[in-house]
Amino acid sequence: MRLAVTGATGTVGRAFVEQALGAGHSVVMLGRTAPKVLPEGCQFCEFDLTAPPTDLKPSLQGVDCAVHLAASIDTNPADDAAATALWTTNVLGTGRLIEALAKAGVSHFVMASSANIYDPLVERADEQTPIRPQSRTLYLSSKAAQEAFARELCRKHGIGHAVLRISSVIGTENDIVAKFLAMTLEGKTITLANPEYGADFVALNDVAAGLLLAAEKRLEGDFNLSSGERHTLEDLAHTIAKVCSVPVSINESGPHGAPDKGFPAIACSKLSGCGYNPTALPDIIARMKSNITLSDGASL
Repeated sequence: MRLAVTGATGTVGRAFVEQALGAGHSVVMLGRTAPKVLPEGCQFCEFDLTAPPTDLKPSLQGVDCAVHLAASIDTNPADDAAATALWTTNVLGTGRLIEALAKAGVSHFVMASSANIYDPLVERADEQTPIRPQSRTLYLSSKAAQEAFARELCRKHGIGHAVLRISSVIGTENDIVAKFLAMTLEGKTITLANPEYGADFVALNDVAAGLLLAAEKRLEGDFNLSSGERHTLEDLAHTIAKVCSVPVSINESGPHGAPDKGFPAIACSKLSGCGYNPTALPDIIARMKSNITLSDGASL
């Protein structure tokens, strides 16, 4: 397949492009700035989500599917200007992209969204769970609006589309699991202000695999891209200690029963029915442990 990808130089984008190239696909990277080193099998096409639509037809000849990963992730806009920029990128920018894809004759569209848009008070969210974010509401509302706008524009232009609602990504080298893992291996105390705060932690490689699956199979509709399980921060710390076979030191500085419990488990059975197979948390941690380097430079 020939794929067009926005956000290809971001954390998820890099993992996706690597898997797509490894599977034998070619990639057109859409973005404002070309990467310093363009991977073999890729070409770059300048495209700005915040600028007027441009003619992408020459660059998108033969593209089978566009994968939209670029977004503003400003979870707490500081002022009206920042809030406007958030919506301009996530909602209007997605519209500009779809209009350009339609003119270029691209027939399928896969978009990354957030599973945190669901009602956090449910025990387990599936694709039919009400969209009712109760934290980071402006950002998550922009993702919900992005979905609705994309869905209608794709319908208008006859473009098949799938929305992948992604839960909390780990394995990025800059996430809560990486932090807890390094602290545990270095014998440091993990301080938990809210030990019952939890989320559905999904591996970065699984996210890339799920997105690629949606593109390759030309899936249509809404799909959760997650692990299917919820873990609290306290669970996380103990699981890391078990995987590493070392004791863990936890300081619970906050009381149990704090009002913000985080996010629910996100059911991924719909995507699993299409061939998606998420990695269990202990296996993710073991893989991360094999790659981590302690602060003294010793590799594990």
